[in-house]
Amino acid sequence: MRRVSLYRIFFLFFGAADLLFPVLAQGESLPVIIREVQIAGEASDDEFIELYNPNDTAIDISNWQLRRKTESGSVSSIKVFAKDTTISPYSYYLWANSTGIFANIADTTTSSSP
Repeated sequence: MRRVSLYRIFFLFFGAADLLFPVLAQGESLPVIIREVQIAGEASDDEFIELYNPNDTAIDISNWQLRRKTESGSVSSIKVFAKDTTISPYSYYLWANSTGIFANIADTTTSSSP
């Protein structure tokens, strides 16, 4: 049991370093960053997810999916991004629940109800 715990600790500190500080070859771009997530607010539908593009070129997020996983383990898609959906260089992209308070400022919305 102790080996598993030590392995998990090792991965958290050293394995995750590649995710936090990736080594990139020339011409490669950084991944899109999940900048902020809100899954609860004043109302249950005040959810949003903010993505950030840290690169000097646009990133195509066509066909990317936002998915939710319930406590029971079932997974469903909340949003599939349309063809030609991009995040501009050094820009943010906001998804919000269509019935929440952030819907009017979001780049895209859908209902997050299962």
